[in-house]
Amino acid sequence: MLPPLHKRVSPTSTAFTLVEVLVVVAILAVLTSLLIPVVGKLKEARNNSVCTSNLKQIGIAFESYAAENNNRYPPVKAPVGGNFSYPYSLRLYLPGYTEFGGSDSTRSVYICPAWLEVVKGYKSNTHYSINEFLYDGLSYFDEPPKSWINKPARTILLGDMCWFTQNGHPFSTVNNDRLPGISYREAPAVPPRHAQGAANLLFADGHVEYWQDVSVLRDIKYRNRGVDDVWRPDK
Repeated sequence: MLPPLHKRVSPTSTAFTLVEVLVVVAILAVLTSLLIPVVGKLKEARNNSVCTSNLKQIGIAFESYAAENNNRYPPVKAPVGGNFSYPYSLRLYLPGYTEFGGSDSTRSVYICPAWLEVVKGYKSNTHYSINEFLYDGLSYFDEPPKSWINKPARTILLGDMCWFTQNGHPFSTVNNDRLPGISYREAPAVPPRHAQGAANLLFADGHVEYWQDVSVLRDIKYRNRGVDDVWRPDK
């Protein structure tokens, strides 16, 4: 006898039931909820790593500048026209912009990846601000002497720029009122740069610290010559 031309297939042999589909969807939802925080933490860790590298390179440029300029750090504002700040003075040691003698590939040294995301791609000539107290009694066009710093390992040199603008340009210094990485006044809707108000700080001895909550820098012990003052060079 010849075999039948068609074999009847059971309608339930390969189909998914509604319950099975719902179970798969539920599992995917759980996995997604677990992965999103992990991805966020990995992204933040990457941004912090880039920031640390940027600040260390800028710190080396500060030291190179001081070595060739009577042991003084560069001015906050370059003594030229326009709105150039300290990257202009460091252009021979750490090129950052094409107009500063660099190229687009080196521009990222002065750009914080976390801040770039917050401000939707806005790029100033730097995302890192100088400790204003280093220029106490000086103008922003003066060069502060390194000799003023008596505790380099506990004195902030640079930090993540706070979002405070003057004449439409981000302010180029930070202090214990305008904290690093935090938004003020003209941009109240702009969130903190790093997660939950954190910021990276470069100290005058060249090391970088990640502060999870920079609001503590307003505490009396961290300023005004307190026991752990990190602002004033003349502690």
